Amino acid sequence: MELRILMLEDDATDAELVQRSLHGHDLNPVFMVVSSAIEYTRALQEFKPAVILADNSLPQFDAKEALRYLQEKKIHIPFIMVTGTMSEEFAVHIIKKGADDYILKNSLVRLPSAIQAALRHHETEREKENAISQLVVSERNYRVLVERITDAFIALDNEWRYTYINPQAATLIHKTPEEVMGKSVWEIFPEAVGSSTYQAMMRAFQEQCYQTNEDYFAPLNLWQENHIYPSPDGISMFIRDISERKRLQLELMEQKRREQQRLTATALAAQERERNAIAVELHDNVNQILVGTNLLLTIMRDNPEKGKELLHSCMDSIREAISENRKIAHELVTPDLETEGLLEQLNKLVGNMLAPAGIQVKIEQEGFQENGLTADQKLALYRIFQEQCANIIKYAGATEVLFRFRRMEEKYIILIADNGKGAEPADLHKGIGLHNISARINVLDGRSAIHTAPGQGFRLEINLPIQ
Repeated sequence: MELRILMLEDDATDAELVQRSLHGHDLNPVFMVVSSAIEYTRALQEFKPAVILADNSLPQFDAKEALRYLQEKKIHIPFIMVTGTMSEEFAVHIIKKGADDYILKNSLVRLPSAIQAALRHHETEREKENAISQLVVSERNYRVLVERITDAFIALDNEWRYTYINPQAATLIHKTPEEVMGKSVWEIFPEAVGSSTYQAMMRAFQEQCYQTNEDYFAPLNLWQENHIYPSPDGISMFIRDISERKRLQLELMEQKRREQQRLTATALAAQERERNAIAVELHDNVNQILVGTNLLLTIMRDNPEKGKELLHSCMDSIREAISENRKIAHELVTPDLETEGLLEQLNKLVGNMLAPAGIQVKIEQEGFQENGLTADQKLALYRIFQEQCANIIKYAGATEVLFRFRRMEEKYIILIADNGKGAEPADLHKGIGLHNISARINVLDGRSAIHTAPGQGFRLEINLPIQ
């Protein structure tokens, strides 16, 4: 598509230089050069330019007059000064009067980008004007539309005075239209000055661009969502009451906070139980073995002749204490799940916990790949296996345990099932170990299900999303 450029220039050489500077920039320019007011006005009607480039040094018709004529006729096209010399004061003056830009003839390299920027700016302004004209085709239709909308709506002039307020807005601010019409919004609501809404309204009007924001206005106990549409005469503003939505959001945040507190409390309680368990193990096993060994050593001290007889018993006791200590350490230490995979660690775990209890273990897998699990998920699963193995040893009376790993679509399904005596479903909430398992799964955004009944074994199914 060609770009019609009207040049107001009386120097043919300068005109040719300007034209050359615009070739090869995806503009596809077509030029018309005029040098008088008559030619200029005729070209506007017949040539219908998309851009005007005006020199300011013409003797009888300068750029200021050309720009003023455009504005009088309400012709909205880019107007750029292209001149040999220009003072900074004059440049500021002509821009304030409405020119889009100015280019010195010794800096024509900037002209293509200046034209493109001016075209974009005018296109944006044209779209805004079209949108506004479509919204307010007539005052009557406009008011009917506003009366029917469900959101609150107000219109303010350029002095921030109410020119319109619909019934919904009047209800929202607890005022009648008569109380606010013609008055400044900042006079009625001085507490709003400086607020987020105040800044959004100022920015919309000063920059003549749409703004939206959310804000809380304490005097009305109101959370509001604002949509602000500016015009040269003021602003139109749609206000939506989002107090209920915010209340629900705050409730949800509070629920999450309480859930996090519950999980933290569960974790702390688990730590305390773990510490108590360690203390019991140390007291009932290691400490008793060492007390017995100390007693034997005391006898040996007081009766040296019995030393040879008791020495082997002391050594056996010390070896037993070392074994118990290693057992406790193995249960506490974080497994190295990077060097050895989760299934390898599970094999070690059941070998250390279930096998000594005479329980047969079977591990099955179907499409299971550990690389779909994060490090946190692997560690959580290991602790769950550890907890459930302890539950099976303590409560199940089982002889067989099955671990099954499957992948189904975008999740992993892990089953731990035993053939033990099962439990009453109503009693499951009493189990601290099961609470720990559930908390670990919830933290990882997973789900769990338990299937059990007296005499029918125990099945724990875990679903974890693939990361």
